[in-house]
Amino acid sequence: MKVHEGAFYPSTERGLQGDAASLAHVEEHILPYVQPNRRSCIQAGGAVGLWARTLSQYFEKVHSFEPNPALLKCFHENTKGFANIISYPVALGKDMGGGKLSWDKDWNMGSWWVTEGEEFPIVTIDSLNLTDCDLILLDIEGAELEALKGARGTMAFCRPVIVVESKSNCLERYGTSRSKMHEWLREEKYRYVKAFHGGRDELWVPTR
Repeated sequence: MKVHEGAFYPSTERGLQGDAASLAHVEEHILPYVQPNRRSCIQAGGAVGLWARTLSQYFEKVHSFEPNPALLKCFHENTKGFANIISYPVALGKDMGGGKLSWDKDWNMGSWWVTEGEEFPIVTIDSLNLTDCDLILLDIEGAELEALKGARGTMAFCRPVIVVESKSNCLERYGTSRSKMHEWLREEKYRYVKAFHGGRDELWVPTR
């Protein structure tokens, strides 16, 4: 591990450090729409824990998902003392199963994605049986719609605000697209509000 601006990162990492500047988006773009409740939130991928740490200041409990062992080691170092963060060494999907890591940039662990395998479990958000989820925030390199399909029960019961990364080239890995994700969300009674983070992240709110 190495330390950069007070946070732990894998020693070979040169990509994730830039994400620290985006943490201001939580207060500026997300929190105004998560009213009046800020009970539990779901956050994936957990990366080195900076997003979970930031969210923990505003939510009673943060459920964060990160199966990459190198990132998890840093995650645990960066979130020491944050009792309201729960870390899961698994990936999210539409069904329960198993996965493995794939990546094409060994210097940027934020660019890895999940394929079928046996390195770690894949679980659904619904398997958590949450009744107090007020935000789902997903940045999982194209598997966003897969994870949302595994959260239909939670979405129907809790009606959380949803933030998803929507990079077309990543969504294509899973046989989907931005337009298909939009169509699915509208079918689930969600309304698009805005994009931020250079247009890569989208915020959706329930219509009822």
